[in-house]
Amino acid sequence: MRRQRTLNPRGVVYTFTLIVSFHPIFETEIDRAYQVRCFFSESVKALEVTLGVSQLTTQIIAREFTLPTCMYEIRESRNGPLIKFAHIGDHVWHVWHCDLESGVIYGMLI
Repeated sequence: MRRQRTLNPRGVVYTFTLIVSFHPIFETEIDRAYQVRCFFSESVKALEVTLGVSQLTTQIIAREFTLPTCMYEIRESRNGPLIKFAHIGDHVWHVWHCDLESGVIYGMLI
């Protein structure tokens, strides 16, 4: 299906070809193909409305949260021993741990 937007007349035209076949394999004399074209006009209407706007009331909420304590480790595997030295090409695991109390409020994007 092809969709085309038109400016004059303003609207959208949808065009497709519909094939009516009377045999699943062969073309027959009574088979037909129709080009279907549907036009949906788009009208431009000016709307007027009176809208009352009032000032928003604000309220200051003061609350302090403690930052989480996080640790970063490089390990040989997910739960393997810590790595002190590595060579280029070595497979290592980067592991971050944060305490759970503050973890509900804060997150980490890696």
